[in-house]
Amino acid sequence: MTHGSDRTARPGRRRDGLALCGLIVLVVVIGSWSVPASAESIPQAVDRMDGTLKEMGRKSRESDRKVLEMGRKLRALEEKVRKLERAMAAVRQEQASAAASGQGASSVSRPASGSPESVETSLGLTRTTYALVQRGLASQGFAPGTPDGLVGPRTRTALRRWQAAKGYEVTGHLTRAQTDALVVVGKKAQAERPGSGRQPQGTAFWDCLGCPEMVVLPAGSFMMGSPPGEIDRFHDERPVHRVRIGKAFAVGRYEVTFAEWDACRRGGGCSHHPDAGGWGRGSRPVINVSWDDAQKYVRWLSRRAGKRYRLLSESEWEYAARAGTRTRYFWGDFIGRNRANCDGCGSRWDRAQTAPVGSFSPNAFGLHDLHGNVREWVADCWHGSYERAPTNGSAWNAGSGGDCRNRISRGGSWLFSPGGCVPLPAARDWPEAGSTPSVFESPGHWTDSRISDNCPRLLIHRSS
Repeated sequence: MTHGSDRTARPGRRRDGLALCGLIVLVVVIGSWSVPASAESIPQAVDRMDGTLKEMGRKSRESDRKVLEMGRKLRALEEKVRKLERAMAAVRQEQASAAASGQGASSVSRPASGSPESVETSLGLTRTTYALVQRGLASQGFAPGTPDGLVGPRTRTALRRWQAAKGYEVTGHLTRAQTDALVVVGKKAQAERPGSGRQPQGTAFWDCLGCPEMVVLPAGSFMMGSPPGEIDRFHDERPVHRVRIGKAFAVGRYEVTFAEWDACRRGGGCSHHPDAGGWGRGSRPVINVSWDDAQKYVRWLSRRAGKRYRLLSESEWEYAARAGTRTRYFWGDFIGRNRANCDGCGSRWDRAQTAPVGSFSPNAFGLHDLHGNVREWVADCWHGSYERAPTNGSAWNAGSGGDCRNRISRGGSWLFSPGGCVPLPAARDWPEAGSTPSVFESPGHWTDSRISDNCPRLLIHRSS
C-alpha cells in the first residue's frame, strides 16, 4: 500500500477503534447494573431504572425553580439599586441648590426617612413635572422664576408661600397631592399661553388639559432605509434614500397612554375599550388598538384641542427615532442594558409586559420609547420596497402599488428581540388596518401577535 493510501485508511481505523471503546464502556456500564440472572427479574431492573430517571427529572425541575427564584431576587435587587440612585441624585440636587444660595453644599445632609425632602424624593419627579409645577405657581402669582424644571431657592420660596396660602404645612417640598394640583394648573396655563403657533426647537407644550405632551422637532434631513451589509436587512427596506423634512413639527413625547385613551372614551370619541392584559392602565401605553381605532382618537383630539393632529408618516417616525444619529440605536450600535424594553434589553419588563411610558432615557429630541415597549402605528400604506417613496416626509398612501388594507407599524416591542427595535426599517411590520384588536389570554401571550401591542404616537405640525 502506498503512503497516500495509508493516510486514507487511517480514519476508518480510528472510527473502528472508537466503536470498540464504546462497546467496552457499554459492557462495563451494563455490568454495573448487575444484569439479572433470569428473565423473570428483568421487569424489576427496568422499574429501578425508571425510578432513577424520575428522581433525576424531579431534581432537575427543582433546580430550574431555584434558578427562576434567583432571577426574581436579582431583578428586585436591581430595582432597589435604581431607587437608591434616584435618591442620591435628589440629594445632589439639594446640595447644589444650597450652595447656590450661599449655604454651602457641606451644610446639607441626607434627608431623614419620612422627612419632607425624602417624601418629595420618593415621588421620582422629572424635570418636565417640575417645570409644570413652576408654571402652576407662576400662574397663581407666586413667582418661582423661569419654568425650566430646575428647582432652586426661588422655586422653594415660591412653594412655601403657596403652601402657606393654601393652608398646607410649610416645608418648601412637594407631596403627591400638591404635585398633582400644581401640575393641573400648570398644564392649563401652558395650554392658554398665547402665541403657541410658533415655538422653538425642544419646546414642550400641551394644547389642552389632558392632551398628550408634545415636543417641537427641527427641520432637517436623513438617509432612510437599511444600507447593504446592515444586520437584519430585508428586501422591503431598500433602496436607501434621502428624506428632507422641510419645517419644524411637534411629536408626542411619549406613546399614547391608557389614561389619554380612556379620556377619549369618556368624551365620546373612541368606542373601543382596549384590554390592558392585566398589567394596569394609567401611564402604560395603550395596546390592543387597530389603525382605524387610532384614527378615531386623533380626530377626537383634533376637535378638542382645535389643532390638526395625525399619525406620523413612516419617514417622520424614523427621523424622530434617529434624532440625528446614524447608529442602530440612538445611544450606539449595541443594545446595552436597561435602555429599552425588549426581549434581551436587560430591563425588568423584558418579554413580560409593557413598561410605563418614560421609563427609559429620551433621545436627543427628548422623545421616549421609540425603541421597544410597543410598536407604533404610522400613517403609511404597505409597499414592498422604498422604490419611488416620497422624499419630503409625507405619508406614502395608495399610489405606486400600495396596499392600504395593511398599514405600517415601527419600533419593535417588549416581545421583540433587539434587532426588531432599531430605528432602521428592520422593525417594519404591516398589520391589517381594520383588524379587531386581540385580547390577551394571559400576560405575555395573545391570540394575534400582529396587532396586540400596537399604539399610536401623535404628530402636529408647527411652523418653525
